[in-house]
Amino acid sequence: MATVGWKRGQFRLTGHPMNGEMFEAWLRAEGRPMLRESLRNTRFRWCFGNRRAKRRLRRAARTAFRPGGTFSLAMVRQLNRLPVVVRGCAAGIQKTGYRQLCTFDAEKNLSVVPRGVVQYDFKALMVSELAGMAQVREFSGLTERVLAAAALEAERALFDVIAKGRQLVDDTGRGMIMGADRDFRWKLNGSDGHYYYAASLQEGADLTNSRDRRRFLAAMRELYQGQTVHLKRMRVEEISETRETFRIRQTVESGNGPATMTIRVRKTRETEETILTRSF
Repeated sequence: MATVGWKRGQFRLTGHPMNGEMFEAWLRAEGRPMLRESLRNTRFRWCFGNRRAKRRLRRAARTAFRPGGTFSLAMVRQLNRLPVVVRGCAAGIQKTGYRQLCTFDAEKNLSVVPRGVVQYDFKALMVSELAGMAQVREFSGLTERVLAAAALEAERALFDVIAKGRQLVDDTGRGMIMGADRDFRWKLNGSDGHYYYAASLQEGADLTNSRDRRRFLAAMRELYQGQTVHLKRMRVEEISETRETFRIRQTVESGNGPATMTIRVRKTRETEETILTRSF
């Protein structure tokens, strides 16, 4: 059952963010020391002590992650930054020259943003911002599971909204998530599909204004159609090469959150060497 939903332009928790499956997986992996500590503090350990210690530990975890608590409120605030992450991924694609995934003219640009890239960066952002909060610090490992699950559910909810035909203007007023394709087989981090992110390069553009937004979408039609045709013509080798470039970027970046990657191609007589650098 989903615990993150999209309503009236915002994410909201629709249930408890921690479920029993997460808790059991954490106990098997990282939670044994805490269970032993809980058992040590259990009276009459000979009488179902392990079961009672586990139950008490689970209650403590559910309290720490409870909806409406300090951690959950902070998590919802971070979930609502997902459109900003989509914009950041689009800006990175434009900046680093993924030529298959962007097109532009003097007044506007369009980026194809694979879902796998958004999911990876969003999970990294959530963990880097929230995993160290005092309310959940003792549940190391479980916190990361809760955040990763919430990030994936939020991305899934947003993608469903966009795929049904809704556009979402970002907080700058100059860019928008204008569409989505469910079926393109990127196979990046186990996900298919991508977003279309469009941005106006004109000073004073305000896409929150319905008339300006209609004009912008009409002007974007040619770029959008050209980009979709180009994607359909991509060879399997080109898709695989693009996917591998993203995977290399994710491998070399730090564990402290999304890094901005710069990709350059150095030509020599014999070959072309791709060089990836990071800026923070």
